[in-house]
Amino acid sequence: MPAAITQQDSRLHPPTMPARLVREQDGKLRLEAPTVGLYRGAPPPGSLVAAGATIGQLEILGVLHHLVAPAGATGLVLAHDGPRLTRRPVGHGDLLVALDPDAGLTPQASGAAAGSAQTGHGTLVYRAPTSGRFYTRTGPGKPPLVQVGDTIRGGQAIALIEVMKTFSRLHYGGDGLPDPARVKAILVRDEEDVAAGDPLLELEPA
Repeated sequence: MPAAITQQDSRLHPPTMPARLVREQDGKLRLEAPTVGLYRGAPPPGSLVAAGATIGQLEILGVLHHLVAPAGATGLVLAHDGPRLTRRPVGHGDLLVALDPDAGLTPQASGAAAGSAQTGHGTLVYRAPTSGRFYTRTGPGKPPLVQVGDTIRGGQAIALIEVMKTFSRLHYGGDGLPDPARVKAILVRDEEDVAAGDPLLELEPA
């Protein structure tokens, strides 16, 4: 279980901000820096990015911010022609990650990337946009971010995913997901490892 998040310990749970989404004329997607900073942790070429997934961190005046893919950002990461630096200086609007929304996306992968899919019984589910360890609470003794019966809306934090001791918030949203939605069931236990595309929440329109 992650330790309680405080203002004094932003290293444990850095603040989150969305990248800028730009669609180019050829259909490719650009995820751009929302402000000036030092960028690190870009996803490797060929990996799948979905809305709400972490695409790296932006260091702003010494403080790390998680960068997340905004709504509508789904696709495979394209190779970057620039230098592969541990920390890359970027300005507002500079390219962070280029995505191909069509390459290599089977119908199954496309549904998982969007955060929603239907089971064989037609049930709506929210799927993990990335692999990691799943948490419903921000710290010991803290209330869960979502519970069965809750109504959730687009952009709302619904869980945490921990990867290599870094905690990222999962934000509700995705193509085909109702907004608002009601949580029918939480399909994963706290501190359980999940893979990208695993169902996390069972939903119904609110």
